[in-house]
Amino acid sequence: LVSFFSLIFPFIDNIIIGKLISLSSYLFIGLAVINFYSLKNNDDKNDFIFFVFLFLIINPLIWVFGYRSTPDLISMALSLFGFSLFLKKIDNNDTNFIIPALIMGIATTIKPIVGIYFLLSICFLKVEFKLSFLKKLIITGITYSIVPATYFLLIYFNFGFFLFTNYYMDVLSVVNNYSKYFSNIILYTSFLLIFLIPIVSGRFLDLLIN
Repeated sequence: LVSFFSLIFPFIDNIIIGKLISLSSYLFIGLAVINFYSLKNNDDKNDFIFFVFLFLIINPLIWVFGYRSTPDLISMALSLFGFSLFLKKIDNNDTNFIIPALIMGIATTIKPIVGIYFLLSICFLKVEFKLSFLKKLIITGITYSIVPATYFLLIYFNFGFFLFTNYYMDVLSVVNNYSKYFSNIILYTSFLLIFLIPIVSGRFLDLLIN
């Protein structure tokens, strides 16, 4: 992502570009909050939006990662935004999930672990044993996969690897073990759940009440 923008803005240092990309995450998080807010149809909208913003503001990870030139926050923010669009379309009985699936696909290309948002989105679909539902599911899955598949295939055909170079794999095999891999997965998953738990819990509670 940094390399792409460095081609457009060659006069800006790559570190600065990376930090600006991370900074843009706040925009997508804000848009996601607005979408979640629009899902509330009762009189407690103000309370809901206040607690969501409070949760985001007091979370130190938001401010720490927002200043770092890493893909962590921007990938999460894009996925959160795509996830909010997905739920909004479900709430409006709109079965066209191309845009949110594409956004989450881009986010997954940046950081594959955030694909958990897409899996969660699928769980919110109302299962119907009809050909139309299967067709919708397939189209959504293909749309989501277009960007990641294209990117990783291009990487493989041009450089001969998917996620890690041979050198990096050798380094990982020396300094890491399976317990550390498992630990990293837990840490990344926990980072995502910080945002997912209150949103998912509130959504299920709202469905149960109404």
